[in-house]
Amino acid sequence: MLDQSGIASPSPELADEVRALHPPADPPVVPTPNPRPKPAEINVDQVRRILTTISSSAADGFGAISLPTMRRIFDNPELHLCARACTAFVNRILAGNLSDQVITLLQSSIIIAALKDEHGGQKAGNLRPISMSGILVKIAAKFLSDKYKVAIATALGPRQLGA
Repeated sequence: MLDQSGIASPSPELADEVRALHPPADPPVVPTPNPRPKPAEINVDQVRRILTTISSSAADGFGAISLPTMRRIFDNPELHLCARACTAFVNRILAGNLSDQVITLLQSSIIIAALKDEHGGQKAGNLRPISMSGILVKIAAKFLSDKYKVAIATALGPRQLGA
């Protein structure tokens, strides 16, 4: 059945042989992937509560809205549209629904090393890294850490040093 080049010439006999070796079958069933779970969402009241839990000494991000300004936005009823827009942006952060450029900007952070203070204002000599990420990223991170605190502690607790 093979010609000089080693390739079989098309013929009805060859077609019958191929059909005998490979009988028709239903196509394989490919399982549909689980739909992506709906991302956690935050509302204006939750953002307002989170803003009260972020330390006033927390560093503002490079070119970011300051924590006191963000608190004023969420506490002032006349600025409710701005608060809703900030909340919508935090929800986009949580959903990962951002352009690559925006993600790059949000992931950019200035880290500074500050000496830890001991009691009495003396420098302890140990360094403490301080992230200068934006307040909106801090809100999203705080929301997620609060939401998954128990699950994270359960998963990571036994693996932490000193545990």
